[in-house]
Amino acid sequence: WSSLLHESTLNLPSLIAVKSNLENPSITYPEYYLQPFHAYPTGNLNWDAALEAPLATSVVAWRTYKDESLTVTDALDKLRFSMNDCLRQSLIYDFNRHPDEIQTVLDLGCSVGISIEYYSKLFTNAKAIIGVDLSAYFLSVAYDDLIVKKKYENVRLIHCNGENMDDIEDESVDLVSMAFVVHELTDVACRSVVEEVFKKLGNNGVLVITDNDPEGRVIRGLNPILFTLMKSTEPHSNEYYSLDIESMLKQVGFTKVVKRSLEGDERHRSIIAIKTKDA
Repeated sequence: WSSLLHESTLNLPSLIAVKSNLENPSITYPEYYLQPFHAYPTGNLNWDAALEAPLATSVVAWRTYKDESLTVTDALDKLRFSMNDCLRQSLIYDFNRHPDEIQTVLDLGCSVGISIEYYSKLFTNAKAIIGVDLSAYFLSVAYDDLIVKKKYENVRLIHCNGENMDDIEDESVDLVSMAFVVHELTDVACRSVVEEVFKKLGNNGVLVITDNDPEGRVIRGLNPILFTLMKSTEPHSNEYYSLDIESMLKQVGFTKVVKRSLEGDERHRSIIAIKTKDA
């Protein structure tokens, strides 16, 4: 961990330059976003959180399969390809769509771009994969990795609030993903974001939300002390664990909502919804 973090820190001057170009200085950060997250006093608005995010994301995946003999890299692949497989099956069997049809993908709360890279392997015909995040620090790491180093030509990164995505045309997006985002939102913010997502999706557009499963064996079986400790670094998690996401999506106007489990994963779930003209 220390050696990888040190290597990332050496790249900080170029990341600072990237941030100055990506950052939207007119953003007013919502109050919920300014609270401490994940033991960082300034939440996601600092370089420590951004530089450690790739490592922390891999560790989360490793914990999902902690009873298996996997490296953190293998665990990340297993989790993310499982998410892709779940979404592929839902598109085909639940909504009569195919990944090859998806032209524009929006990764909302894209963090440092890990989901974008895995979605590029699923949506191989996508002309645009747009990453949106409120942290210019995280977006700078994503830009450096995906665009500078790996040369993705169809990736676009936008620094904005998911509640107000004016840079994205209404009804222009085929699929929106919110991966491990909702548990970091208040109920009010989540509803506002989903309403904005609904506006951006075109006909037969799909939203997929992947996050902790409150009804899953792992979450239900957590020791109360460990559960309290986990929630202490997630200021809005109490709201998340009582939120009926499926009902909320239907209230917003999604015409069909499906919940799917991830294969071999008793910690997470995906909720997939479609917007149709019948809405």
